[in-house]
Amino acid sequence: MSIVGKRSFRLAASVIAMGAVAFASPATASTVIGAEHGKVVIPASWGKKAPVIDVNITSAGFDLPDAVHAGFVTFRVTSPDAGGHAFAGLTVNEGSTLDQVMSDFQLGLSSVAATRAEGHRNLLAHATLVGGVLTTPETAISITIPMEAGTYYFFDQNQIGAPGSAAPPTHELKVHGNAKWEGMPEFSTVIGTSASEGHHGMPVFHAPDSMPASGSTLIYNDSDQLHEALWRTVKEGTTNADLDLYYYQLNNNLPRTNNPFTGPVRGVQALSPGRFVVAQMDLPPGLNALLCFVPDSTTGASHSRMGMRQIVNLT
Repeated sequence: MSIVGKRSFRLAASVIAMGAVAFASPATASTVIGAEHGKVVIPASWGKKAPVIDVNITSAGFDLPDAVHAGFVTFRVTSPDAGGHAFAGLTVNEGSTLDQVMSDFQLGLSSVAATRAEGHRNLLAHATLVGGVLTTPETAISITIPMEAGTYYFFDQNQIGAPGSAAPPTHELKVHGNAKWEGMPEFSTVIGTSASEGHHGMPVFHAPDSMPASGSTLIYNDSDQLHEALWRTVKEGTTNADLDLYYYQLNNNLPRTNNPFTGPVRGVQALSPGRFVVAQMDLPPGLNALLCFVPDSTTGASHSRMGMRQIVNLT
């Protein structure tokens, strides 16, 4: 199957929302990967790799270069800290400021649901979130981000405090030049985030029930809200029904009769609508819950509590 024409990642992202992805490439050969939401078409290997930026993030912070060439860029994120860090990246939308964006993140941590929802809506207007990594000391997690020329900001989202608190330090990364869409990693799994056609339009994952514990995954957001994709280990034998029961009890302030969670949360930080990344992970095999903790832009409740959760077996 051939790829017709040359497309930027912006067009690729828009095609994702229609159920198929066609990535830019001068190559004539491509691979088709089937998924519940449709098909993803990727070019054959170009024989080139995206530049890799190593990021070791600790309680003392992290370092980044000052600049990088536009195109696909891979961030290989490690941390020795068991508590974890939330390496996150964004651009500030025209007419907005970084201070506004940091304030929006703080609103998302409010104890008031309506305020959390406001923070989400403000972020949609003020920033474009390009993804990041929720770290684990288990392993490095690499994330490949399509980056056009511009100014990007990276920070540890775990350092965001309640509304009115001091903003965390940010690292400015200048992306320059014409984007070279060469070096997108191959991937074997596809995970989509969107609003469901049924179930009252609640947010859902389009994800397989099983995926490699060591492998690359394309993660895309074709909804009108922010979404993340996080894995958390659960007890062996846990089913989606068990997960639903836990959240039913949580949502209704009932005693939790069986907490299914046994380990850390790790994975990919929030993406704005139309964005995608490729994540490379090497996690222990076993059952995990795929979760999104982003507060909804209308209700302020976390998307996981609204139904954006799924048991996935890492094999």
